Amino acid sequence: LKALVAIEVSFEAVEGGGMEEVEAVSNVRAATAEFLHDGTRWCTVGRVYFNLAPSAAVKYLSADLELVAEEHAAVRP
Repeated sequence: LKALVAIEVSFEAVEGGGMEEVEAVSNVRAATAEFLHDGTRWCTVGRVYFNLAPSAAVKYLSADLELVAEEHAAVRP
């Protein structure tokens, strides 16, 4: 069983890493994180699908996935 969860990812340039001059490095990016249920708990191996909402990730992975349910998070006040 997999869960696809909408997330926002941001990065920081590492000193001497070659990205210090890139303005877009600190931009927040929309992505979908993949979680796996091992029968006891949810875990992740760090797989992220950038620029895809969870529903779009399901379509992208349609050969390997079947949508079982879709839930939306409550809006925070």
